[in-house]
Amino acid sequence: MPKIPAASDADYLFGKKNAHFILFVVSLLMMINYMDRQVFSVVQESIRVDMGLNDTQMGMIGTFFALGMGLFALPIAFLVDKWSRNKAIGIMAVLWSGLTFITGLGVNFITVLIPRTLVGIGEAGYTSGGTPLITSAFPERLRATVMGIMNMVLPIGSIIGLTLGGYLAVKTGTWRTPFYVFGAIGIIAGIMAFFLKDYKNTEAKVLKNNKRENFIVSAISLLKIPTLLRLYVGYAMMQVMMMSMITWMPTFIIRIQGVKADYAGLLTGAITLFGIVGAFLGGIVADKWKVKNPRSRMLLPAIAILIATVLGILSLLLDVKGIGFILGCCMMLALLMAVAPLTAVTQDVTPIEKRGQAWGLNSFMQYFLGGGWAPLVAGALSDYLGAGGEGLKIALIITSCFGFIAAILYLLGSRHYLADMQKAQQFAYKQVSN
Repeated sequence: MPKIPAASDADYLFGKKNAHFILFVVSLLMMINYMDRQVFSVVQESIRVDMGLNDTQMGMIGTFFALGMGLFALPIAFLVDKWSRNKAIGIMAVLWSGLTFITGLGVNFITVLIPRTLVGIGEAGYTSGGTPLITSAFPERLRATVMGIMNMVLPIGSIIGLTLGGYLAVKTGTWRTPFYVFGAIGIIAGIMAFFLKDYKNTEAKVLKNNKRENFIVSAISLLKIPTLLRLYVGYAMMQVMMMSMITWMPTFIIRIQGVKADYAGLLTGAITLFGIVGAFLGGIVADKWKVKNPRSRMLLPAIAILIATVLGILSLLLDVKGIGFILGCCMMLALLMAVAPLTAVTQDVTPIEKRGQAWGLNSFMQYFLGGGWAPLVAGALSDYLGAGGEGLKIALIITSCFGFIAAILYLLGSRHYLADMQKAQQFAYKQVSN
């Protein structure tokens, strides 16, 4: 794990050791989270052939998975903020891992669709608990940096899911094996979360006499923050590109290059490898740039997603071969650079007692407003265009264009960022004063 800049022990809510342990466990589970997500994409062509399904049905499984996350993200995040972050993380990790195992037992479309949807529900509130737990444990000045470290394991998990998942499927002759293996690993790791330290409302300095809100009223209050509104919609547009790529890239490579799942997983994993650099670099650059330009945490994602969109389209046009493969690697680097700063922004402009909900609402918006529908839309477009490699290529190019919209929205959000952050800080100050 990259070294975190030095700070005095007093700057940490639970001390340095506990902060690093929280970061380690939450990051580990994030990695397993993405292992479970990506394993499906590398074996979905085998599942499709085995069960006689079409691209639309396979896309529907991906969409139901994403919508499961989106639908339950906000209410679970609301409960997490009111209850316990570490216990919620542990329960959900065990839940989604068990359902990953059950997915491997599927024998037809429905018996794969249902557990896969429930896996999404299990993952729904994970980042809503993990994100505020980490950002509260570390000093504010390191916020984007530690978010970069946490998000750095996102592509690592994706790589393991793609490469190891593809290898296990080809080596054992069945697509079911990786689901069994990853499910068992996740259950064991999920138990570790119960031993994390969690802050209480009194530690967060939240007034006991705050007006009680249900999660709908709370969500509306968050949408009234201009920066968050633009970030949420922009993130949803970015997820249209990201989810369609994540879901369909291995299948596209299998069809267009005529290779097996293990090689497609290896190739996609190599592209995703550059996301590790991007995820960590995004947090570092945003925090360093913030010294000169306080709006950096919104400006950097705007630039990064614009570059990623152009590179992604060019990579697809070149069939992810030769220069196209190199462009795909650069696309992933730029794409992941946007995640850590945006995660930090959701915490920057939000009162501390709603930070979990702020990320939960983002999860809801990103999947229901855009990204959740991307696998189904891309699959349906592929079938409409004749399926095969060429039809899927055009479908992915179309969904990638939503990245341009995201870049514009992040740029617009940067105009409100400083004012919204100041309001959140003033609100916290008033609570402490009272």
